[in-house]
Amino acid sequence: MFKSPRGIGYIFRRAVPADIQQIIGKREFKHSLGGDFRRASTRCRELAVDTG
Repeated sequence: MFKSPRGIGYIFRRAVPADIQQIIGKREFKHSLGGDFRRASTRCRELAVDTG
């Protein structure tokens, strides 16, 4: 979980392994988590499981 560049909210970022980037068509997963830290933390954990 990262602070957004503007400092308004949080962003989930996870790199896609190089061997499957061609299949998925992305280098990383990115998702906005909003500005509330607690909700962002919960959503970040959910996305980590989904993309793991």
